[in-house]
Amino acid sequence: MIRISYTNFTVYKCASKCLVNRVKVSLNALIDESQHAFIPGRYMSDNILLSHDILHFMNGRRAKGPNLAAIKIDMSKAYDRIHWGFLLRVLKAYGFPPSWIHLIYQCISTVSFKVLINGRISQPFRPKCGLRQGDPLSPYLFLFCMDILGRMLSLGQDIRLFQGIKLAREAPKISHLFFADDAMIFFQATEKSCINIGGILDRYCRISGQKLNLAKSFIKFSPNTSLSQQQLFKSILRMPQVSQFGQHLGVPIDCVGSKRSHFNYLIDKVSELITSWNGVLISQVQKMVLINTVIVATVSHVMMSLDIPITIVNKIDSLIATFFWAKQGHKGMHWIRKSILHLPRGMGGLGIRHLSSLNKSFLMKQVVFSWGMRGLRRAENLLLQGCDWKVGDGKNIRAGRDRWVHGKVPVFTSHIRLTDAKWWTVSHFIESSEFRWNAALIRSSFDNNDANAILSVELPSESVPDRLYWSNNNGGKFTVKTSYAFLQEQIIDRETILGFRQNRFVPFFKLLWALKILPKWKLLIWKIMVDGIPVKANLDRRGIMLNVNCDLCNDVCEDAQHMFRLCNLAQDPFISEDGKDSDRVVTFIGILWALWVTRNARVFRSETGNIQTVQTRFTLALEQNVIFRRKEGECLGFLHPPENMPNYPPGFLFANIGREIAFMQGSVIYIDGAWNKVTLRAGMGWVLQQAHTVGSGIIGGCDYGLGHSALHAESMACLQALQWATTW
Repeated sequence: MIRISYTNFTVYKCASKCLVNRVKVSLNALIDESQHAFIPGRYMSDNILLSHDILHFMNGRRAKGPNLAAIKIDMSKAYDRIHWGFLLRVLKAYGFPPSWIHLIYQCISTVSFKVLINGRISQPFRPKCGLRQGDPLSPYLFLFCMDILGRMLSLGQDIRLFQGIKLAREAPKISHLFFADDAMIFFQATEKSCINIGGILDRYCRISGQKLNLAKSFIKFSPNTSLSQQQLFKSILRMPQVSQFGQHLGVPIDCVGSKRSHFNYLIDKVSELITSWNGVLISQVQKMVLINTVIVATVSHVMMSLDIPITIVNKIDSLIATFFWAKQGHKGMHWIRKSILHLPRGMGGLGIRHLSSLNKSFLMKQVVFSWGMRGLRRAENLLLQGCDWKVGDGKNIRAGRDRWVHGKVPVFTSHIRLTDAKWWTVSHFIESSEFRWNAALIRSSFDNNDANAILSVELPSESVPDRLYWSNNNGGKFTVKTSYAFLQEQIIDRETILGFRQNRFVPFFKLLWALKILPKWKLLIWKIMVDGIPVKANLDRRGIMLNVNCDLCNDVCEDAQHMFRLCNLAQDPFISEDGKDSDRVVTFIGILWALWVTRNARVFRSETGNIQTVQTRFTLALEQNVIFRRKEGECLGFLHPPENMPNYPPGFLFANIGREIAFMQGSVIYIDGAWNKVTLRAGMGWVLQQAHTVGSGIIGGCDYGLGHSALHAESMACLQALQWATTW
């Protein structure tokens, strides 16, 4: 038995987990199998896009034709008014067994409350209806109840009590869009339809216990509806009329006129957040966390659905950059341009998201002609630029136009006429009988290097359709993170903004941000690499009048090289020693940090900057890093068994790659692959050793071909060894 009480909460973990999973599965099955005219989207962005497109269609209905209307419903205390009897009958109608229904009834009926009045706690009392918001089960139970209203509306449309809105000739009629307790109804406005919709809502409220909040529910009509009809329909439904719905699910969906005016609230939100933080002493590392977790999250909800105007995005980007460089509300010096800050960390930036590129990345993930749909279409074109072809049957890939050879378009030999090859597909170079490459035709048609690259492309074992994959991810899966990096790389290619950005620095930046050291150390190293550290030489270059000589060396200009390499303090014997038991990387960066803090204390607080001071600060920095790494190691690893257990994961055999096995039961297959980078030729071999025939009875095989990398050769060795083992 499960007993849930808010004054004395007890629950059996396994039973509650099974119950939640059962409700989830039932709800998903309900959504899949339902025959509604239109069910709420599984994702909030789907709901937002559909509602935006329908309202755009309504706003454009100015000529003769059916009058259209939309209702935005607000339920008064939606969760608190659900009748338990109604909920239990709904669950029974969906086919839940009596034992489960009884279990759910116990979960919702054993809740008790206490009220604090004038400092005194009242006696506990129990409610007689309602679902507590915040419980794991409540959203799923509430969706079952709202689905009854959806079914009633769909049935009303089927028996022609009213008609939904059709956006295109072949499109289905959309009667309603629900997302939890946010509901919208769309219909062709007539006197009969308004009466019937009002009757459906009243009937649902009577049987479920919910109550329609008429003061916060609104109706909107298409522009071709006459004023007399609007007054009639409004009086029937007893709802106030609006010309624009404004926001739905936190996003502007009814955008009429200037688009900028509908999104100015985002600027106000970000400004309010930054103003509240400016009065607090916050380091730049902490500001990075606030920007990426709070500010970006605030606007990303809108970006997932709509293409925000560039003026709004640029203003927010400027606010973020000003906040990052500011010092307790006072405007600070922008040491690094925004275009560098917006780059991903692995590309030499700071990872502060460029909102315009992030907006495009979110829209690329949707890929579905209202204003919202136009943004998706633009994002679709960008998406195709980052996709390559994976060869299947080769019928859909143009051999001389599409990227299908490791992300490149192969080049034909000089004797091939382009007019003849214009319509060639990849299937032209595949032997259909055996489903393998026609090597002779490929070598006679393509450049030698491209011919080798084509022959190194693996074909599937059977005929399957060609498909596009996202080439910027190792697994071929589209992600917002990789698409953002792809867009930033395109900007770099168009504009040379980084003098220091060379391929040899990319591995360094990836390594830097992956180090398990203090975040402020990482930021210091990054500033040194991009020459964004406020040493005297950089201050002088920005027009600040000061003595640029080092305070210790007097006659030498203080730049980053001098500060951390050539200064007398940096060349002290203590600095050059590595430390007996310390990690080299941690020690080196800790020394740089101690030098920088000592220098700042000498410049701004007139402290003595000698080797003893540096050593003290260095020791303190190492202690802080040890504490940081200890906290970073605290995770939820105790929730699953450690992976170094001999029987992990339970019930499975395991593959051992590149390590000696002291004792192994069963059979072992040893594989190896070799690859030549110049000729692309690959060789692979494997042997099988059984436990009872150690040293004898070893059998195996080998093969050769072409590959595009050493990893490809090793993978082919694994694949062919497993295929050989299944047939042996």
